[in-house]
Amino acid sequence: MKSKSLAAAVVLLLGSTYGASAFAAGNPVDTAGIQHNMYLGCLLDTGATQATSLAYVVDKCGFDAGMSTEQFVKTNQPILEIEPTTPLAQKMASQRARYSAYEFSFFERIDQVVAKAADLDQADAMFAELEAEAIAQLDAKSRNGKAILGGLSVARHSSQFWAKHVAETGGVSSTGKRRWWHWVIIVAVDVGGYLLSENVGTAASASNTANEILTP
Repeated sequence: MKSKSLAAAVVLLLGSTYGASAFAAGNPVDTAGIQHNMYLGCLLDTGATQATSLAYVVDKCGFDAGMSTEQFVKTNQPILEIEPTTPLAQKMASQRARYSAYEFSFFERIDQVVAKAADLDQADAMFAELEAEAIAQLDAKSRNGKAILGGLSVARHSSQFWAKHVAETGGVSSTGKRRWWHWVIIVAVDVGGYLLSENVGTAASASNTANEILTP
């Protein structure tokens, strides 16, 4: 119960801090990013690791997996084991036939953000441009449009989550200061986790795992 209370506190905090910008973006699948941050906050609070994140997001953070915890872990653990620096387009290659060339270009352009952004602010702005384009061009009622829009909502909220985390901690772990681009990689990992699983529980677990792996 304590971890769920912590998760609820995270929701209230993030809603008051970021709610205006979230709704201003006009993304019809924005609940994906909001819920991602709720579960990610809970996972950090409970000290989840790569080995426990998926079980914790269900058993300690209250994510409704729609299946047993054991089956959820078995289904999604391979996603957490993908190297964080693997490009998103490469992660999504097995689903290439599902998406049109234009739809798939969003994954390639997310990779370009990771490769070309000069700092966190520029990365955030580049993600925002992609999201605005997706909102204007994609059908949120279609499976692919919903997935991409949800992924870009996760990107925006994850970026906000980690920016706040850096502001509060200075981006310092127990062994040293994180490089700014680590956070951009984590955001891309979150998007990949969401797209590959189509659920926010796995996306939050992927974020928590990438944070653990990239900690110096």
